[in-house]
Amino acid sequence: MGKVNNSAAKSKAQTSKLKTGKAKAVALKKTIVKKSAGGAAGKQVKAPKKPKPPPSAHSWEGSYLADDHEYGCVNRHISAYTPANPCSHRHQARLKALETPAKYTWPIDADKQPDNDGEWDLTVDGNFETNARIPFYHEAHHVVANAELKAAVVDAGEGIEPKGRVPLIVRSGLMREGYNLNNQINMIILPMVKYAATALGLPLHRRTPIHFHHAVYSAYIKKELVKLFAWVKDAAADHKVPEYENTREAVELLSKRLHPQLIAAGEAMKAGTMAGEALEDIPHDFLSKGRPQNVLNGAPP
Repeated sequence: MGKVNNSAAKSKAQTSKLKTGKAKAVALKKTIVKKSAGGAAGKQVKAPKKPKPPPSAHSWEGSYLADDHEYGCVNRHISAYTPANPCSHRHQARLKALETPAKYTWPIDADKQPDNDGEWDLTVDGNFETNARIPFYHEAHHVVANAELKAAVVDAGEGIEPKGRVPLIVRSGLMREGYNLNNQINMIILPMVKYAATALGLPLHRRTPIHFHHAVYSAYIKKELVKLFAWVKDAAADHKVPEYENTREAVELLSKRLHPQLIAAGEAMKAGTMAGEALEDIPHDFLSKGRPQNVLNGAPP
């Protein structure tokens, strides 16, 4: 009888010990889960979801257009001064300015002068590249503006089904033909402070830093582009492939024609023969001077 009692007691002690061990294991597991969950007891840590790839910087309709970026670009998308990147519009603007460095050489008779002679000239290292305030507040302006190019391409597909398809095709076609909105052909450095605009004989990019647009100038650009893309629209409506190479050349021709007109307007403002001081103040008929007729009618040049 004593042996039976001892055996039962021993079995009961082993069972109790086993339960205690299991309880400790469960408690330990809960502690581990609690710590890994950042204090939320009983919640498992889920693996973070993989982020979706960002949309292409070169497309507002389809990310596949990025594949065409090897040849061209139809968006303003790089803000930093990046010499190695052909889409760096600030770098491209400086390259364009270097074609006529005298235009960006500070005149010795200007009312405001730097501390050291030549300190604000284009050819000084760091000027017009370090940031938009060196040597003075300025901006790199797209002669054919990004928003207006987009609007003209959208207009080319207006009323043609399926909706939105033509703009995709046109943008891709321009890129494949090597059109680059940010190329130096389409860039010009313009001051953002009046003393620099007056000294250099250039129009202000915007009337003041709080003016975010140059609507009057942009309206002219859109009007010219809509005329130009009428050829593309007609081809698309007839289910024909537009002449993208010629269209690219026509857009570039518009930039080349307007660039000297912007400089001439700035010089006229400095001389007092044109009212105003900014892009917004340049009359549309002045911008149209020297416009070849084939930009308005017939096939692209």
